[in-house]
Amino acid sequence: MNNFYVYAYLDPRKIGKYTYGELSFDYEPFYIGKGTKNRCYSGIRDKIKSLKTCKIRSLIDSGNFPIVTKIYENISNEEACSLEIESIKKIGRIDLKLGPLTNLTDG
Repeated sequence: MNNFYVYAYLDPRKIGKYTYGELSFDYEPFYIGKGTKNRCYSGIRDKIKSLKTCKIRSLIDSGNFPIVTKIYENISNEEACSLEIESIKKIGRIDLKLGPLTNLTDG
């Protein structure tokens, strides 16, 4: 079934034109994930301490909230896995000093 998607969390405090290949955002991306149903919103409530949750807490403490956008929709799980990995690679992980993403794995 093609009910999967790939999503991005964007930082509303960092307005600009952020382009990575065919991916383009009006705010700086800080996390890429894949899911179905409401997965893209449940990650915002994660309790495990990580770069992503620290960034989200920082946003909320400053009176903001992550912008959630689906960048690929109506795709299979296999396509979502592949596009998540590809998107993370294009944008770059902060822990590897390759970009702004708080992802700690390649997807």
